[in-house]
Amino acid sequence: MLEQYSNQCEYAFYMRGLIARIEGELEEALSWFNKALAISANATTYLVNIGRIYFLMGNHTLAVEYLEKAVKADPTDLAPGLQTSIELIIFLAKLMAELGDTTAAIQAYERALQVFMVPQ
Repeated sequence: MLEQYSNQCEYAFYMRGLIARIEGELEEALSWFNKALAISANATTYLVNIGRIYFLMGNHTLAVEYLEKAVKADPTDLAPGLQTSIELIIFLAKLMAELGDTTAAIQAYERALQVFMVPQ
């Protein structure tokens, strides 16, 4: 059934990805999230989940790439406040520092401070 409606069921792909991730099937989860992303290329939820999977798989470079895309994605996306998610920005900063990109890590920490200083 998924194949029959493959261009219309990104949410089903997303849910299959979540289930696979919870079950520890990281490769399968990555495949499902990528299918969802192919339908909705700027959906920040899918970008974050792909970043999480790469992090869990130990590929921190790709994790940073996808998490940065999520933070910089379309601000009209309905995913709540990824551009202002201090936790996500700090996580990115830590990953960048771990990868040896000190300049990018400092910039991410500065962004987190800017977000923190904005009254909510």
